[in-house]
Amino acid sequence: MNKYYHLVSTILLVSLVILSGCAGMQPFNQTARAGDTIAIAAGWKHEFSRDKLTVTITPSSGSDIVYLPNDNAVRASVNFYADPASYMAVGYETGLDGSSYNFGKTYAGTIMSNFTGYDPDWWQTVVFVNLPASLPVGTANVSLVSNGSLGESWSVPVEIVAGVGSPHPFDAELLGGLTDPERHALERAPNYEVQFDGPTVPFAIQVELSHDAGVGKPYIITPRGDITSLNWSDDGQNTKVLLNFTKITPLHKVMTRFKFYVSGSVTGLQIQNVKAYDANGDPVTGVSANIIERI
Repeated sequence: MNKYYHLVSTILLVSLVILSGCAGMQPFNQTARAGDTIAIAAGWKHEFSRDKLTVTITPSSGSDIVYLPNDNAVRASVNFYADPASYMAVGYETGLDGSSYNFGKTYAGTIMSNFTGYDPDWWQTVVFVNLPASLPVGTANVSLVSNGSLGESWSVPVEIVAGVGSPHPFDAELLGGLTDPERHALERAPNYEVQFDGPTVPFAIQVELSHDAGVGKPYIITPRGDITSLNWSDDGQNTKVLLNFTKITPLHKVMTRFKFYVSGSVTGLQIQNVKAYDANGDPVTGVSANIIERI
């Protein structure tokens, strides 16, 4: 069995528990030695990239230790996803719930209403941080603040115990101890998020975009292929995207289900035209799109 990241596979299990809203604000593990690497499950964060994060560690005594953006002590910031065939994902779409379905709908509803605002693209941002080797025994507070436009932040306590720790090597089966570029390959690449709005929920949306020619290579991503199908084409400067809603019955704030991402280091992305249609192929008026540049 391929191991890839030994630690990451464990963190993924923990992150799903926290996504369900059942866990508190805690690192993993809750105790560590000075010098160890800890993993901080930070919730649903959009701008927790290493080039935006300032990490402040307040020890039980002494002065704060501050890691500025791109400090090597912040090892990686990675988004982990729930299984699309999990009880949570299927439970929300089908209404199956209760002990017979591991309270799938209940947990998913908690995520949607309290954390994502009914955006169905769920993830848990996990930040890996090396603790300073000089931390005294006692409770230290680790604060993460992004300098992005959303002003996102997170703070967790970690109990520092006696002993001398060491940074985690992030061993992989074929690559050995991962270097920074290899480890950072799991992080989210810069992208544009294309969102839609309108008074009526359509069955399909066609959007035409343009971008700078000869820069990058566009790649279009739908975050939830189980609820929206996506087809796209690109001629080197113009991109056409067609999205079909997999359910005709409108759900709460369902326009968020049409959103998609444009990645691949393209620049100058602009919306040229938006057309929407109902299930019979008739035009739906009033649907608009906007672009948010992420990371």
